[in-house]
Amino acid sequence: MKKSRIKNVYSFSFIVACLSVSLVLLLKHISPSFIEIVNLKILDNFFQQRGVQEFSEDVVIAAVDEKSIAALGRWPWSRSVLASLVERLNELGAAVIGFDMVFSEQESGLQSDVKELIFKQIENEMKDQTVVRLLVGTALDTVLAEHDTDNVFARSLANESKVIVGHFFFVSPDEVRHLQRKATYQDDLRLLRNDRILRVFESDIAPDESIFFNPVGINVNIPEIVNAATGTGFFNTIPDADGAIRHMPLVCRFDGDFYPSLSLQIASEYLGDPIKLQLSQYGIEQLSIGQRIIPVSAGGKLLVNYIGPSMTFAHYSIADILKTGLETGVFRDKIVLVGITATGLYDLRVTPFSAVYPGVEIHASVIDNILNQKYITQPWWTYAISPFIIIAIGILLSVLLPFMQPLRSCLFTILITLLVICGAYLLFLKLSVWYPPIYELLTIWFVFLGVTLTKFIMEERERRFIKNAFGQYLSAQFVNQLVSNPQLLKLGGEEKELTVLFTDIVGFTSISEQFDPTQLVTFLNGYTTQMSDLIMENSGTIDKYSGDAIMAFFGAPLFFETHAQSACYAALAMQRKLKEMRTETETSGIPYFATRIGINTGKMVVGNMGSDNKFNYTVIGDAVNLASRLEGTNKFYKTSIVIGEDTQRKLDDSFITRELDSVKVKGKTQPVRIFELIEIKEFLTKEILSFLEIYRQGIKLIHERRWKQAADFFEQALKINPDDTAARLHLSRCQEYCVTPPDPDWDGAYELKSK
Repeated sequence: MKKSRIKNVYSFSFIVACLSVSLVLLLKHISPSFIEIVNLKILDNFFQQRGVQEFSEDVVIAAVDEKSIAALGRWPWSRSVLASLVERLNELGAAVIGFDMVFSEQESGLQSDVKELIFKQIENEMKDQTVVRLLVGTALDTVLAEHDTDNVFARSLANESKVIVGHFFFVSPDEVRHLQRKATYQDDLRLLRNDRILRVFESDIAPDESIFFNPVGINVNIPEIVNAATGTGFFNTIPDADGAIRHMPLVCRFDGDFYPSLSLQIASEYLGDPIKLQLSQYGIEQLSIGQRIIPVSAGGKLLVNYIGPSMTFAHYSIADILKTGLETGVFRDKIVLVGITATGLYDLRVTPFSAVYPGVEIHASVIDNILNQKYITQPWWTYAISPFIIIAIGILLSVLLPFMQPLRSCLFTILITLLVICGAYLLFLKLSVWYPPIYELLTIWFVFLGVTLTKFIMEERERRFIKNAFGQYLSAQFVNQLVSNPQLLKLGGEEKELTVLFTDIVGFTSISEQFDPTQLVTFLNGYTTQMSDLIMENSGTIDKYSGDAIMAFFGAPLFFETHAQSACYAALAMQRKLKEMRTETETSGIPYFATRIGINTGKMVVGNMGSDNKFNYTVIGDAVNLASRLEGTNKFYKTSIVIGEDTQRKLDDSFITRELDSVKVKGKTQPVRIFELIEIKEFLTKEILSFLEIYRQGIKLIHERRWKQAADFFEQALKINPDDTAARLHLSRCQEYCVTPPDPDWDGAYELKSK
């Protein structure tokens, strides 16, 4: 049965593991957003645990911060201020300047209004208005053109500097519905014609358009600025499902062309190499700047390798830059990103490091990744091996967990969980590989919970089996002990030294004739209930009932060393209870009845006996058969409790016994010494103890073959207890042996002819 149980546990655990693995693989295929969010949170934690990494000092930030706003006034500033900033950055040696902002509206509309007001005033004061208007208008145009902030800013951009300005795309129809400018998009796109990715290598099979970043509209800079700038790039960010920025689109497809992001355009300008795009039927196969390959997804997104929290890159307040305090050449050969970091202005994003991370620093991180070629990648093999790892974890846990104790299985599961997380983190830390571990972790805990639940259900079934199997013939305390410790129960044939007890009502056939069937059943139920209770109170196991007979054994299913003493305690308690019952039944007309008990200790096989479908927990063996014979010997000696020699040896001095005889019971050839269990010493009178001492002397003399002296002792014993059958029997034998002694090889045994 143990092998069958092990097989069942393994079978059910394997089934649970298969179901768990199948569920996880299905979830992996579906990729529910809530699970992917957990995956992304693990990635965030990896970034945070890794901390600040080495980064390029070639990227710095000119910050529109609180200090600059306090010094230069409310944002947005006049473009003449930005023109001064560009000129100052050029003086300080900046290699490339990038503006993380868009200049989509004219700032100089006020100047034409001023011109018209001057003309009206002239018309009111002078008669020859035509000549004056011509002369003054020309002069005003010259002066105003020199002080037009858009033109001033545009001239600063074109003044031998490399400046990349930003623009953005509209991603939602709601953002452009009120603009009604779709017809003018072609004009806007003509402005960006030189900023398209020109080196695009198409595949024979066109990729699915939906995998790309496909906006629905565009917001570009005014023509003066676009024409003056070295280039433009979009600065859109696309948050993940939880709102954090981890992936940045480096390429956008709009109106059939591909456009670079601000970060990609700045890096290309700084490196002096063109952007190349290789397409396949699955999307973007390769994105590169010269020989530098950038590992983007098929849709053109880069997993940003954040080098640290906010303020990791060098920040310079624009207020400080515009002053003359900085050394000439401080920005030599550097990329300077102009962006907003002030908390009150909207350009703060959620990233793995912080919920308030300046957007300009995200662009700085992307540029740093490209310059140093330090990326977080997710190679193809991370997708390929994941299902195999999931299956391996399921098999491993289905084999190891079923037979672990709950605490150990929990600790082992936690250990495997930590190993998976540490393995993924080491890949991230040492190889810069992102291996999302969430589905492996789900496998671990699904299998753990499934196996644990399966074990619980099977253990509960085992407990119910134990209660059903042993509740009828074991005490409640014994059953509870078995239920709490099922491992103590070893079912199936097992040889053990136990003690077995048989009882039988004397003359039950004649007694039963005096009852009608209903009275007989009532009598028997009352009798067996009280006798069984006493057996179970003494840790006995009821084996079976057969009419008026009861069979019980001690020492199984829970073994204990004092099984022989417990059996004898139970037998004596039963005889005492019978005296009480006889007193109670005398008034109800129930005839006198007595019970004979036979007890024997020895090796026997204990376990479930029967068929696969119906069995009984019982004992079999010669020691069991002998106990049944001993119960029958009570008839011959007119005794109540007869025990075997092996039982008598295991009793302590508190039990009073006497040797009855050495007999050969029916079916046995070897003689057996048998004893009568009389009572606990404290319950006996001095007269009975005196009788027993004289009787023992007689038995001792029989063993010494001193027949005459033995007969004298038995005669003395009979004077004390004239009704003692054993003493009278031994006296008769001694008198016979005085006349005709037995053979010298006589073994002292008397052969019983009946059961």
